[in-house]
Amino acid sequence: VKHGKPIEPYRRWLVPRFRDQAARFGSRQLERMIVKVAESDSVLRRQTPRPSQILEELVLLMTESPDQTTIQR
Repeated sequence: VKHGKPIEPYRRWLVPRFRDQAARFGSRQLERMIVKVAESDSVLRRQTPRPSQILEELVLLMTESPDQTTIQR
């Protein structure tokens, strides 16, 4: 899923379900959140990281202002 790109037909059912929730975030912020979730999924499949660490990173990403471009660590 990329900003400005068409949604695949098999994923279009997601749009009405998440439109209100997604409206709270900027497009770039949503795109970074999706990337972070995908990275976290990959890490969880390969390693055993602390779940709290992944959750902390996702929460930071969701609470940053739309004009921020990086996560402060």
